[in-house]
Amino acid sequence: MKNAKGSTIANFIKKFVKTDDAELYTDQYKGYNEVGKEMKNHDTLNRSEEWEAGEMHTNTIEGFWSFVKRAWYGQHHHYSTGYTPLYLAEACYKYNYRTDGMFQMKTLSKFLRKIFGLKPKIDEKEMARKLYEMNLISRSTLENILKQP
Repeated sequence: MKNAKGSTIANFIKKFVKTDDAELYTDQYKGYNEVGKEMKNHDTLNRSEEWEAGEMHTNTIEGFWSFVKRAWYGQHHHYSTGYTPLYLAEACYKYNYRTDGMFQMKTLSKFLRKIFGLKPKIDEKEMARKLYEMNLISRSTLENILKQP
């Protein structure tokens, strides 16, 4: 974003969000006020005084950006501007399904079977072992998958 003025933020958000049905939780930066008026609800959090107020907190979004940064530094090392939306889409998918290892495995294994022509009856746990051997999943992900019945 070239500038963080209220009108720029509002235009950006309105481009992707149905504002009349959305809730907006922000810090107290005044740039959010313009678009906040169009939202179903807009609550702010004064982070110099508190980190949470009831169900409103900043931990979720900070956790997500930490997840994105770890992928940048550890896996991708660089995001080109043209592909940034794809990297973020990948991060959103991984973040949203981070606790559902078996769902992720089934989706990924179907994809890999088609690409690599693997046997359709290959076991999900065997697939996880192969992915781990290829350094495509972490040891903790492998262990979580192997623990499942």
